[in-house]
Amino acid sequence: MFTYQNTKNALVAVVIASGLALPLVGSPVALAQSSLPPVTSPVPANAVIHEIGDQAAFDQLFSRTGALAQANATPTGSTRADHVVRLANGTYRLPAAIDYQNLSITITSNSPVTALGVDHKDAVRPRDEGAVLTIEDPRSSAFATTCTVRSPLIVQDVHIANDVRGKSVFQADSDLSLLNVNGLRSDPYRNVAIVNVANEQAAPRVVIEHSTFDGVSPLAVDKTLGSTRFEHNVVKHPAQTGRTLKFGMGAGQRAWVPTVNDHIVRDNLFIQDGNTTTIQVHRPGVTIHHNEFRLPANGRFTAVGIELGSSRSRRSTLPKIQAVVIEDNTLTGAERPVAAEGITLSYSDSFEPGGVSIARNDFGDLAIAVKTGVVWTDDAPINFVGNYTGQAVNELNPATIKDPALTVPPGAGLLAPVPQPPIQPQPPAQPQPPVPGPQVQPTPTPSASPSVNPAGQRTVIRVSGETRVETSVAASKTTFATGAETVILARSDVAADSVSATPLAHAVNAPILLTQSDTLHPASANEIRRLGAKTVYVMGGDAAVTPAVEQAVAKLGVKVIRIAGANRAATAIATAEHIAKVGKVDQVLVVDGTDWQSSLIAAPAAAQVNGVVVLTNGAVIAPETTAFLDAFTSLKVTAVGDQAIKATARAQSVIAGADPSVLSVKVASVFFPDPKMVGVATTTDFADALTGGAHIAAVNGPLLLVPAETPTVVTEWMTSKKKIETIYVYGGPTRIGSTQAEALSK
Repeated sequence: MFTYQNTKNALVAVVIASGLALPLVGSPVALAQSSLPPVTSPVPANAVIHEIGDQAAFDQLFSRTGALAQANATPTGSTRADHVVRLANGTYRLPAAIDYQNLSITITSNSPVTALGVDHKDAVRPRDEGAVLTIEDPRSSAFATTCTVRSPLIVQDVHIANDVRGKSVFQADSDLSLLNVNGLRSDPYRNVAIVNVANEQAAPRVVIEHSTFDGVSPLAVDKTLGSTRFEHNVVKHPAQTGRTLKFGMGAGQRAWVPTVNDHIVRDNLFIQDGNTTTIQVHRPGVTIHHNEFRLPANGRFTAVGIELGSSRSRRSTLPKIQAVVIEDNTLTGAERPVAAEGITLSYSDSFEPGGVSIARNDFGDLAIAVKTGVVWTDDAPINFVGNYTGQAVNELNPATIKDPALTVPPGAGLLAPVPQPPIQPQPPAQPQPPVPGPQVQPTPTPSASPSVNPAGQRTVIRVSGETRVETSVAASKTTFATGAETVILARSDVAADSVSATPLAHAVNAPILLTQSDTLHPASANEIRRLGAKTVYVMGGDAAVTPAVEQAVAKLGVKVIRIAGANRAATAIATAEHIAKVGKVDQVLVVDGTDWQSSLIAAPAAAQVNGVVVLTNGAVIAPETTAFLDAFTSLKVTAVGDQAIKATARAQSVIAGADPSVLSVKVASVFFPDPKMVGVATTTDFADALTGGAHIAAVNGPLLLVPAETPTVVTEWMTSKKKIETIYVYGGPTRIGSTQAEALSK
């Protein structure tokens, strides 16, 4: 199973090379065992090791004439050189800046601190082991200067101490990872974060994982287009007023950009000792998933688990809050505080309608509260689904929040998420009376026949419409006759960003619909309405599907999530990461990203085995794919197609074919030994194979590609498979002729 509970280096490789994935939607991700494994990281093979024993040596290393500056002045190639700074026990004052554009720095300790899991009962770790990083000069705190990170930095297996009022330890202007660190108490009366992300001209990726923070806020996000991931940490907050995590936006900041501005808080334990807001969300693009919040046991303090919404004075200058997901969290405490709130909501006009999902949370006896003066209308900006609370929902109209029963039972607990029914593909729809628009035309009428048709015939069902877009609608109606909560939307003229979408469609139980790049096609818009969809994934960046299309989709009353990367390979990695959040990943199928035929042949096979599709650039593996495979070495890797085989030296198995028809038969033989259903599409155009592939994957069948005349290799394979009952033909007679389709039934 592929989750993000892997070793530290694996996580960093994926996050830094491929970007962070979008907020999740769907069933909870399975947690690791109650005791998480220690975070370990092998030193890169070619890394330069610097053994440091005291502050003087540390200062010299980071000085203008030190070894790091000299190495930075003589770059070795197109990639950054790895330098590891290994510290002996002691306290070290950080430099004012780490700025080595040709280097990647790791600061670690000769005596690693003890790794903790999310179930750890005591959030305090001893300071007398390992090295301590600080910004305070022993002479006076007046000499303290925040360390500005302007080039990639990893800090692992150390303590970080900050006793300086008003200063963070790190200002992240570049990628920064804190892995298995112990953050120690800062000034008790002004809680300044260990890491501050507030440069609106930068877009750093910040990872904080498997760490403990005692009396100090780990992270504050403000003016930035960066992304953050905060996972598997234990945070014990001090008794004074403050916030543990802050996600805000500065007035006048550049607009929020989906897939860049993404912040994920998952699988953490927050222990609150006082009048504290644990997580404050004043910006779009935040996911808070599967955390436990332990509120004060003495009942003396006000405590808020999560605060949503912008302040009265600033909300008109900030982007609307959207793409915020709060799911499967638990709030506990021996005694409830006098004025405790699970979630506090501020000013409904600071939210994008439908832009926030609050689902399957157990708030115990805590309230869902609204600040005084907030006016709520029937156009609910927040969707509540399946939450539990023992108190009234303050000032909220149950009809507005669409969750009047709050049905989830209490006591789910951090390591026992609320059970969700497994996603099951819906059976194909029976033929319906003619209605306007694209139709599913059975040839002949399906019958309830045994696995082997006595007459030797198979039922052939053509799934088609007047256009490729309407064919995608027909495939959607075939699979999802009664509706679907999720839809995948892709451009209709280019395959690049959608070749990896079928496993995602299978994972979230969704059809793939097509549209023009710059205009939402009316047929797809109508199908989204018919399905009653709540979420639509848009595949690719703004150049693939323009913001105008995204806005048109949003106006249908659905949540829009864009999955995109800098190129088709990066988009495939972003897709794979999202699949891991909503399900599991056991295998990786590597295909040539410049060849839609091998990609779409492999896609239903990947869905069949809980797999993902990642890409090469012809016979050269994409850098994003290399980082992904380096990060998750436990996954089985299969290369599909000649070019992918040449590019993927680490593949454990390969499947080659002389042409698309041969390759599709070989893939079907490996992944679908005895299918009951088979899909067939043309080799001449990708669109029918894309949307048909999502349909056939939903009913656990392979996709075969054929030219104008069905090759012998296809007919012989289909003849040999005695359990085949139904053959779906995707596209109209101009793609696969009627005579050719009928011959497939023999």
